Amino acid sequence: MNRFKKNLGFNLGLILLGAAFLAGLAMAYLAYSGGDETSRALRSSTTVEAGLLNGHAFAPGEALVSLNETTSRPPRATSPTSPPTARS
Repeated sequence: MNRFKKNLGFNLGLILLGAAFLAGLAMAYLAYSGGDETSRALRSSTTVEAGLLNGHAFAPGEALVSLNETTSRPPRATSPTSPPTARS
Protein backbone atom coordinates (compact mmCIF):
# COMPACT_ATOMS: atom_id res chain seq x y z
CA MET A 1 0.00 0.00 0.00
CA ASN A 2 2.96 2.31 0.67
CA ARG A 3 4.16 1.96 -2.92
CA PHE A 4 0.70 2.95 -4.15
CA LYS A 5 0.73 6.15 -2.09
CA LYS A 6 4.21 7.04 -3.30
CA ASN A 7 3.50 6.56 -7.02
CA LEU A 8 2.75 10.19 -7.93
CA GLY A 9 2.45 9.59 -11.70
CA PHE A 10 -0.21 6.93 -11.27
CA ASN A 11 -2.18 9.10 -8.85
CA LEU A 12 -2.02 12.10 -11.19
CA GLY A 13 -3.17 9.88 -14.05
CA LEU A 14 -6.18 8.74 -12.03
CA ILE A 15 -6.99 12.34 -11.09
CA LEU A 16 -6.76 13.46 -14.73
CA LEU A 17 -8.93 10.56 -15.85
CA GLY A 18 -11.55 11.43 -13.22
CA ALA A 19 -11.47 15.12 -14.21
CA ALA A 20 -11.90 14.23 -17.89
CA PHE A 21 -14.86 12.01 -16.99
CA LEU A 22 -16.51 14.80 -14.97
CA ALA A 23 -15.89 17.29 -17.79
CA GLY A 24 -17.52 14.86 -20.22
CA LEU A 25 -20.55 14.54 -17.96
CA ALA A 26 -20.86 18.35 -17.73
CA MET A 27 -20.59 18.75 -21.52
CA ALA A 28 -23.18 16.02 -22.11
CA TYR A 29 -25.60 17.71 -19.71
CA LEU A 30 -25.12 21.09 -21.38
CA ALA A 31 -25.70 19.57 -24.82
CA TYR A 32 -28.84 17.78 -23.59
CA SER A 33 -30.31 20.84 -21.87
CA GLY A 34 -29.74 23.02 -24.95
CA GLY A 35 -32.18 20.87 -26.94
CA ASP A 36 -35.11 22.16 -24.89
CA GLU A 37 -34.95 25.64 -26.40
CA THR A 38 -34.68 24.39 -29.98
CA SER A 39 -37.54 21.92 -29.52
CA ARG A 40 -39.77 24.74 -28.20
CA ALA A 41 -38.86 26.91 -31.20
CA LEU A 42 -39.59 24.03 -33.59
CA ARG A 43 -42.93 23.28 -31.92
CA SER A 44 -43.88 26.96 -32.15
CA SER A 45 -42.99 27.24 -35.84
CA THR A 46 -44.84 24.03 -36.75
CA THR A 47 -47.93 25.31 -34.90
CA VAL A 48 -47.84 28.54 -36.90
CA GLU A 49 -47.31 26.65 -40.15
CA ALA A 50 -50.16 24.24 -39.39
CA GLY A 51 -52.41 27.22 -38.71
CA LEU A 52 -51.57 28.68 -42.11
CA LEU A 53 -52.18 25.39 -43.90
CA ASN A 54 -55.38 24.47 -42.04
CA GLY A 55 -57.08 27.79 -42.55
CA HIS A 56 -58.13 30.84 -40.61
CA ALA A 57 -61.54 32.49 -40.27
CA PHE A 58 -61.13 36.25 -40.47
CA ALA A 59 -64.64 36.89 -39.22
CA PRO A 60 -67.08 34.66 -37.34
CA GLY A 61 -69.16 32.58 -39.72
CA GLU A 62 -66.89 33.21 -42.73
CA ALA A 63 -65.23 30.46 -44.73
CA LEU A 64 -61.73 29.42 -43.71
CA VAL A 65 -58.93 30.90 -45.79
CA SER A 66 -55.89 28.64 -46.03
CA LEU A 67 -52.48 28.85 -47.59
CA ASN A 68 -52.07 25.77 -49.74
CA GLU A 69 -51.05 24.98 -53.32
CA THR A 70 -54.34 25.93 -54.91
CA THR A 71 -54.79 29.23 -53.10
CA SER A 72 -51.18 30.38 -53.12
CA ARG A 73 -50.58 30.07 -56.88
CA PRO A 74 -50.61 33.29 -58.87
CA PRO A 75 -53.36 33.45 -61.50
CA ARG A 76 -52.38 32.18 -64.94
CA ALA A 77 -52.09 34.83 -67.60
CA THR A 78 -54.15 34.00 -70.66
CA SER A 79 -53.97 35.93 -73.84
CA PRO A 80 -57.31 36.95 -75.34
CA THR A 81 -56.22 36.04 -78.88
CA SER A 82 -55.24 32.44 -78.30
CA PRO A 83 -57.99 29.81 -78.13
CA PRO A 84 -58.29 27.80 -74.92
CA THR A 85 -56.54 24.46 -75.01
CA ALA A 86 -57.99 21.22 -73.73
CA ARG A 87 -56.30 19.84 -70.65
CA SER A 88 -55.88 16.13 -70.15
